[in-house]
Amino acid sequence: YFSARGFDVHALSLRGHGNSDELDQWGLADYCDDVAQVCNLLSKRPILVGHSIGAVIAQQFVQNHQVEAMVMIAPTPLASMPLEKLRWAFRFPLTTAKMIIFHDINYTLPALRHLFFSSDTPRDQINLWMSRMQRESNRVFRDIAQIRNANPGSVQLPALILAAEQDRIPLRINERLARSYSAELQTLPVAHDVMLTPQWQMAADRILEWITKINTPIVV
Repeated sequence: YFSARGFDVHALSLRGHGNSDELDQWGLADYCDDVAQVCNLLSKRPILVGHSIGAVIAQQFVQNHQVEAMVMIAPTPLASMPLEKLRWAFRFPLTTAKMIIFHDINYTLPALRHLFFSSDTPRDQINLWMSRMQRESNRVFRDIAQIRNANPGSVQLPALILAAEQDRIPLRINERLARSYSAELQTLPVAHDVMLTPQWQMAADRILEWITKINTPIVV
């Protein structure tokens, strides 16, 4: 969709994902190295686009690397959400128990389909995408839990946050992230996996409009 509109687009595979092994040995710093390896091959500084944990990787990356701009889509929250966690525990008690017993947040993956996908997403599509979904590195979750400031270097760059309304992330958390980067914050009426909803084009167009506004030529 972006390429058809004249943008140079690159999607990278982070180490440990796909058919790679030993996922849990890799953390946020390793993922930032992966992003740097791709960015170093480009002729111009990119706009970095990250979804969910990818948005946290983007936040970490810009602390030590130059990019033209950053787009954070449904960013994984850094702040504690005790009320939301309590609601989750009541809604999915068995999942929560497994997560606590085995100290592995990846046990929540099957239950997350209720947050990943909008209610109007066809069930067969949801089943297909869930079958392709893999767990994330436990080391990455530990790294994220230790972050207290999304922008410790007070990095200044054009930034856009596309929050997902059905993600159940409190507005104040995304507002706090927006303030830390002086970012533009927009909220879309979709679930967490913004690019897999029937309204994906609406999200893509919001990004295109914003890129046009800041007048920058490349998207990663």
